[in-house]
Amino acid sequence: MIPVELMCRRCGKEVETIEHVLLYCSFASAAWFGSRYSFLVPQSNNLKFHQWLQSLSFIPLVSKAESRLVFSYAAFMCWRLRMARNNLYFENIDCLPSDVITRVERSWIEFHGALSRPLGKPVMADSFAVSHSTVITTWSLPLTGFIKLNGDAAASDILGTQGLSFILRYSVGSPLRAVS
Repeated sequence: MIPVELMCRRCGKEVETIEHVLLYCSFASAAWFGSRYSFLVPQSNNLKFHQWLQSLSFIPLVSKAESRLVFSYAAFMCWRLRMARNNLYFENIDCLPSDVITRVERSWIEFHGALSRPLGKPVMADSFAVSHSTVITTWSLPLTGFIKLNGDAAASDILGTQGLSFILRYSVGSPLRAVS
């Protein structure tokens, strides 16, 4: 018989379920909050993944195009969180939530750049500047040489949950640390 460890290898606090890996693990929560959309994951642990995904449809968005961007970003985040988990388990390679965010940004930008280019022309993520032109945002970069701390809190009367998160970003906007 092969022994199987059920606890999350990253945090050691909960049994590893798909919801824990993609949402409730402190690693995943920090990655979601540190992302360009600053997703806040409820910490109640009773929401199934599909229910959380459906809750994204309640985010006030300007257009269907913006909604598609949010959902595609969430899909890339799930994919990269799963890859980070597999790298830890099978390759013994650990990373930070900020590493996941960086990889999500790179692949997401490359994907959407490829969608907007004619077929046959290769597109590399390095050729795109991160653009928020289709996303309403009020956040601004810190001054050069400075680090910016942003925080957010939320509460849901419906779910009976609260959350508090912080993120540190370099002057170029890339995440340094995120805590949720």
